[in-house]
Amino acid sequence: MFGISKLLPGVLLSRNKLSSCHRLLLNLQTVSFSVEIAPDADKKSAYYVTTPIYYANGAPHLGHLYTSVSADMIARFQRLKGKEVHFVTGTDDHGQKVQQAAAKNNQTPLEFTNKMASQFEELGRQFNISNTDFIRTTSDRHKEGVVAMWKRLEDQGYIYKGMYEGWYSVRDECFYSEDELVHYENSDVKSSESSSTTGVVEAVPSSTPVVPISPRYCSPESGDEVSWVQEESYFFKLSAFSRILLEHYETNPCFIAPVSKRNEVISFIKGTKPSEEGEDISEEDAYNLKDLSISRTSFSWGIPVPSGADPRVPAHVIYVWMDALMNYLSALGLDETCFDASGFVGNDMLDRVWPADVHIMGKDILRFHAVYWPAFLLAAGVPLPKSIFAHGWWVMNGQKMSKSIGNVTTPADVLSLYGHDNTDYVRYFLLSEIVFGNDGDYNPQAFVHRVNSNLANDYGNLIQRSASMINKHAQGVVPTFGSVVDTPEDVELLAMADSCVRSFDTHMNSLNLYQAVEEISRLCRACNKYFDTAAPWKLAKMIDNSQNQGRNCNTITAPDNDIVRFYKVLAMTTEFIRRIAVLYSCVIPASSAKIFALYGTPDVLQTWASIQPGFNGYRDISLLLPEGPIQPIFPRIVVPVDNNSSKYVKTKKRQKAKKKADVAGL
Repeated sequence: MFGISKLLPGVLLSRNKLSSCHRLLLNLQTVSFSVEIAPDADKKSAYYVTTPIYYANGAPHLGHLYTSVSADMIARFQRLKGKEVHFVTGTDDHGQKVQQAAAKNNQTPLEFTNKMASQFEELGRQFNISNTDFIRTTSDRHKEGVVAMWKRLEDQGYIYKGMYEGWYSVRDECFYSEDELVHYENSDVKSSESSSTTGVVEAVPSSTPVVPISPRYCSPESGDEVSWVQEESYFFKLSAFSRILLEHYETNPCFIAPVSKRNEVISFIKGTKPSEEGEDISEEDAYNLKDLSISRTSFSWGIPVPSGADPRVPAHVIYVWMDALMNYLSALGLDETCFDASGFVGNDMLDRVWPADVHIMGKDILRFHAVYWPAFLLAAGVPLPKSIFAHGWWVMNGQKMSKSIGNVTTPADVLSLYGHDNTDYVRYFLLSEIVFGNDGDYNPQAFVHRVNSNLANDYGNLIQRSASMINKHAQGVVPTFGSVVDTPEDVELLAMADSCVRSFDTHMNSLNLYQAVEEISRLCRACNKYFDTAAPWKLAKMIDNSQNQGRNCNTITAPDNDIVRFYKVLAMTTEFIRRIAVLYSCVIPASSAKIFALYGTPDVLQTWASIQPGFNGYRDISLLLPEGPIQPIFPRIVVPVDNNSSKYVKTKKRQKAKKKADVAGL
């Protein structure tokens, strides 16, 4: 229970110099209230991860896939550790931007969004996204959840009607205050009295209009030109939650990640610029949130406001972000029965799954998730999600990929690159190329280099070499460890594997996805070093002439120590190929499945428990390779010589040749 004193917007925002007419318009009065925050449900047992529901105004691009693949890696990791996982994604079908896109395509909004939603669903199937639910804002269950939340907020006194005048970006579906906008050329614009940096413009009385002479402002996010909007609107009392949100951020430092984004949100609420050290959140006079317009009358494609309709005014539809954010609850069956006189009572699904463990999204929509979303939940008495993570953008030539700009790279573009069609290659590149939370610049050369170096050369070649030796010298039966004593080299590699698994676990729990993938690469490099140092191909020469062609190290008697070592090296190498495949099952699941199938790996050896320190079940389980040549799991991507992108590969080769020449003294 948070007890705070509350004034209606005219008083609460008096420091923002609201006019007396504005206060009159809002029927100024003073009340006291308390916000009830329900504790985490005792029955919660599932891990809940979400992507945002993607805006259905165009086909999916690489940025959408990055969000989905990142969330999928988290979901797969939690399942690997034995947890029930609920993973929700979907499409946001409503809004002015969608309505405009549909009109350009000579389709109704529903026809258009049906087509777009099917493309997002197909993307998920194609790239092995393991979501357990796909929700659309046009679905009946979602509409029920949105209406239930609206009525709850209205009953609690957090919604009122006023007049909105201000700047709006259709592309961003976001309101902006004048001082947030980019003035991209000289223009003579009359501005309002407010100097807010909150991004939400106040309700302004029609008696004091603010009329721009020339609309030459653009959005700070997308760079798109904004338009001046003047219409009746319902407002949500967002201004009541400045202090409580800041206190929540302070007492729950992991609520918003990364830290740099947390500082930006704090500065957004306080109306200050972010600093490297963060800001002191105890300065009450710095609170600067304003009430949020949550309905529109200038277009019709959305969920109608459930309040009583007045035939004298245009019909209101719910603001697209208030609509969209509710999907995280409507996917769990939120409806009016989830609230009663005592507050939020939930249902069986909500009890098991909510609150969300993490919402994953791009940094451009962090404001909606870190400010508006928790404010809605607080007002309704619903527990807050545990964490919100804003990742960076994939950019092309320094610009965010955007359907509106037209600089997008689609997943199909990457799949068709140089003729490869391996979806795991795309997944791997996205998860291994940039630190999760940072921006990354996509280019085909980096993609080819990353895939060929880490997958084809390091891991794939290790599988190919060791498996071929097993087929040739052990009739395809993977040697077992038996009771042969581990050498110092074996012990070192085993310790290295345990260290990598612990670090992988730590990084995944902290959502350091890039570092987690790097731990797998580190283990793979160590295994290659072990294999190359042991040089089993030299030992193999003795196998063909030996009478000891058994595959169990115990069956080989002294003095055949070299033969024993040969089988032990193959057993060790295969074991670490397996452990790497278990870790990679979160990153490149289809490839891991192929590796397990290649060796006939039983289910018990595909688990998280099977790669933990102290697990020795692998030592006496014999694996069997198929007859015939071993087909590459990770075939190299071959770059055509006449392709411009081959310059990257040629440069690498020249640099390597020069280095060898320098060493040789040439």
